Amino acid sequence: GALQGLCWSGCPAEHRAVTWRLLLRYMPGNAERREDKMNRLRLEYVDAVVHYFDKYDPEKASLYDKTMYNQIYVDLPRTNPSMPLFHNEQVQQSLHRILYVWAIRHPGTGYVQGINDLVTPFFFVFLQEVSGATEADVRNGEVMKSLTPSQQQKVEADCYHCLTNMLDNAQDNYVLDSKGIQEKVFKLKRIISRLDEKLVQHLESNDVEFLQFAFRWF
Repeated sequence: GALQGLCWSGCPAEHRAVTWRLLLRYMPGNAERREDKMNRLRLEYVDAVVHYFDKYDPEKASLYDKTMYNQIYVDLPRTNPSMPLFHNEQVQQSLHRILYVWAIRHPGTGYVQGINDLVTPFFFVFLQEVSGATEADVRNGEVMKSLTPSQQQKVEADCYHCLTNMLDNAQDNYVLDSKGIQEKVFKLKRIISRLDEKLVQHLESNDVEFLQFAFRWF
């Protein structure tokens, strides 16, 4: 409660990595338990990557697994396109692993477009913390040249667990067949129809669905 209140208006860059882990209950508040728990959860993620991602075989995979794998792969080049870091092939592979493991472990929700954008702030902040690189070297992707495999695993694991804990509290917004996101987008369309009917007609005449662009606003 107190930490959340202090961070309501923002958190200094140098404290974000630790603060986000604490707020999302990934890092224990008890310092004595912290290292053991985080090491265990990081190893759990590495094991999940080996089990789900590294052993992925399109010839043997279920329709769900193939759909998730391919949809994430298609979305990766569109992820934060303005930042060179996210054009880096090594980074895209990391994101693919994180998102695919998450999707396989959450079949009730599955991966939908927009979840890829949620993981990028975690990746940026944890990457800078683990590497000790400057913000400029993280943004332009130079940091990846000197990043060790163990550092990369640590960044991925922390991203995965923080994303998981965050989405556990907002799952309805990412289940397309639930009332969550579709209901909010439908309400937005009704409001805009009243305010600017010509705009809505223009979008419809060009086969543009509100869900295609309004999804990430919620």
